[in-house]
Amino acid sequence: MNTKLPKFHQAVAVGIIDSQRLLELRELDNGSTSFAMDLIEDFILQKNEFFLELDTSLNKKDLNGLKKTAHKLKSSLANIAAGRASKACAKIEKEANADIPIDAVQVLVENLKQEISYFLNSIK
Repeated sequence: MNTKLPKFHQAVAVGIIDSQRLLELRELDNGSTSFAMDLIEDFILQKNEFFLELDTSLNKKDLNGLKKTAHKLKSSLANIAAGRASKACAKIEKEANADIPIDAVQVLVENLKQEISYFLNSIK
């Protein structure tokens, strides 16, 4: 017997996918997942632009730019039920406000990118 959860259910179990937000999105669309998938597709189209903004801010050592981009991303990710990725953005915002060394923020940005990858892979 295979006790391994399918990747979607596993992603929900570990918080990669925010199940409560996903239910809210389905309720907004009368039980369908079309609206949620449209939001996710829109995010995928914008993802590289967000990554470019993050990388540019890192290269310029611009904590304020990182904070602004993380804030935008946090909202977008929360809207599509990407729970852990949204929390990773909140951490970047918090640490950028604390003026921590840019190298430490770079690690957080790499973690964010990984969380986004986990989320996108879990919904395929």
